Amino acid sequence: AQYLSSANPNEYRFVLPLAPTVTLKQLEAYFSPDANFVVAKHKWMRDPEGIRLRRGPAGDAAAGAGLQSEHVCTIVSPASALEIEVYQGLLPPYALYRSSDLAITTVGTNTAELAYLGVPMLCVLPTFELSVFKGSAGGILGLLMHLPGILGKAVATIVNRHVLKKIKHFALPNVWASRHVVPELVGLISPAEAAEKAQAMLEDSSVLSAMREDLGRVSQAQSQGGTDPAALVASKCLELAAAGTSATGDQGSKAGSPWPRTPQTP
Repeated sequence: AQYLSSANPNEYRFVLPLAPTVTLKQLEAYFSPDANFVVAKHKWMRDPEGIRLRRGPAGDAAAGAGLQSEHVCTIVSPASALEIEVYQGLLPPYALYRSSDLAITTVGTNTAELAYLGVPMLCVLPTFELSVFKGSAGGILGLLMHLPGILGKAVATIVNRHVLKKIKHFALPNVWASRHVVPELVGLISPAEAAEKAQAMLEDSSVLSAMREDLGRVSQAQSQGGTDPAALVASKCLELAAAGTSATGDQGSKAGSPWPRTPQTP
């Protein structure tokens, strides 16, 4: 987002849906070099010390997430002239998803939601820190990956390398179609490379339009029986919300939605 905003000031609006289990204090820690070793190690983030959270209309962290997603805060990065609106609730902000031009996301069930809603996406899976991801295997391997210290990190790195070599497609619409319906950037991908790809997509409306149509065909075939894909997603999320489980709880999953910029209320 910093790269896109710096290259195109005031052209895009960015939105980050936040899982209901994540607090605003934890969100702040993600872009702190003192709390997040990835930020300190790779130094991709511009002026991380200057980034702050500006509370939104529903920004009372003590109140907890409600059923509907609300604007809880805005991430402000003065060095990049960047503002990212953060929405949080037990249900994702589907109206925002539908009206977005592009979602920048990573692997997980979030790619299925976006596909059902017909939202063009760029799926990014950086592999700089393979030891961090512990969810690629179950059973004994899964337990070993969660061991503390060097052993757990070593097992996670080995397992994740194997998974990356074995799997051909990561985004779920690509898995369903056994082809690249949406682009995937997998490997040693820098934020600048991801931003360059996203900007190229945003500047070509024909690519985004064709992707929407393709996502519609693929998700319709996956829904089996012609049921409205958006209704399927909403119905499933309501079931999960009723059970006290988030439908968007994939760790690290996020979608950035660039739109024409609108003024923000502090």
